[in-house]
Amino acid sequence: MHVPYEATETLALIYATCRVIETEATATTLWLRIRGPLTATLRVQKAAMEMKS
Repeated sequence: MHVPYEATETLALIYATCRVIETEATATTLWLRIRGPLTATLRVQKAAMEMKS
């Protein structure tokens, strides 16, 4: 999952509710591989979709 650095609320949600397995930094985004309970990952996906619209 790619998350822009300015999406601080989404990043905070990820770190608060999921386990971050792997990260990779690019110039504009942070790529994360996460693992967590279904409810947490669904909340993260919803936040990411809202961020794109």
